[in-house]
Amino acid sequence: MKRSVQSPHFKAFRIPVEGLQTVLPKRVLKKAVDRNGLRRIIRESARACHVSAVRVVLTNNRGFDGCPSRRALKLAWRAELDAVLMQLR
Repeated sequence: MKRSVQSPHFKAFRIPVEGLQTVLPKRVLKKAVDRNGLRRIIRESARACHVSAVRVVLTNNRGFDGCPSRRALKLAWRAELDAVLMQLR
């Protein structure tokens, strides 16, 4: 079982206590709407992947800037998070 997994935009770590922790810095995602939306997507992805003790950190948002719509952005976030969290199972 891996302790941490990294992708181009996210880092995920196993933590010793049950729960989900998110770190979404304001310098990376400027709008509160985007940070809150990403928190919801992280929770959905963690439930779908059956991961209960994890910390997810957004490292950078470059590469998502070219998404044509908010829906496309959310789908891109979800696909990458699912891949990262499945490796932590």
